[in-house]
Amino acid sequence: MAKVLEHILLPLDLSEVSKPLAISVAELASRHKSRVTLLHVIEEAMVIHVAAGYDVSSLIRSIEKNAREKLDKIKKLMMEKGANVVVYEDIPVGNPGTVISEVAEEVGATEIVMGSKGLGIFRILPLGSTVRETVKISRKPVIRLKTYKENGHVKVAYSPMLFRKILVGADRNTSKSMIDYAVNAASTDDGKVILAHIIEPPLEEPSYEVKNVFKYGEKAGEERGVEVEIVVARGRPDKMLTAIASQMDASSVLVGRTVERRLSELILGSTLDRLMTLCELPLIVYPL
Repeated sequence: MAKVLEHILLPLDLSEVSKPLAISVAELASRHKSRVTLLHVIEEAMVIHVAAGYDVSSLIRSIEKNAREKLDKIKKLMMEKGANVVVYEDIPVGNPGTVISEVAEEVGATEIVMGSKGLGIFRILPLGSTVRETVKISRKPVIRLKTYKENGHVKVAYSPMLFRKILVGADRNTSKSMIDYAVNAASTDDGKVILAHIIEPPLEEPSYEVKNVFKYGEKAGEERGVEVEIVVARGRPDKMLTAIASQMDASSVLVGRTVERRLSELILGSTLDRLMTLCELPLIVYPL
């Protein structure tokens, strides 16, 4: 297994969110001795919706030039914070979520770090939609950092000790590799893992598969010298995980992402989608 945060892909839309997000990632990268690759994607929709007769090639060249200048400034800023940073060689045009996922594979990123909000095309399409799209298709863990405004300034809700206390949403789909990831991550911050399973009615107790997840988690923690605590609660998973994270002073929340879509999820929106909105902590989405 690759080292946690060995190589971070940081996609930036170059809006007002980008600088504070980059500074936060620089602090994280410096702490974990990570490599960082900066990426900017020109949204395909921006090019498609250009008025007829406009020189599209000229527009793309102009956007590329502006993007490279901004990325170079952000790279310099991050390097001043002690981060090892490179800018991806191209400024690709395409669907951001797809391009981000493809570039992550190409450069060998171990994680993708993204802010919860950004500019989007013409200030209409929020970056949050790009985060969701990336989460759904990426084969790399995606770390979503919540961004917000305070007194007119963009802030990032996170601590450099991202893995001090990781709350893991455990269910029957939770893989051994996801547990290993959580335990390895916690070990880098001398941290702790909380395996939380939320029982939804009409079930009365954790299933056989979930109990096996607990057993594996305890064994993995023991082998690596990481404390693993088991928590079982009842209710709606997104609300309960958010509440438990707050009550137990978690530093981040780790959940798995599967391709399975139940009818209730199609109607109400998946637990993951709701967590993306509710969770104020860094949310790590692990592909299963």
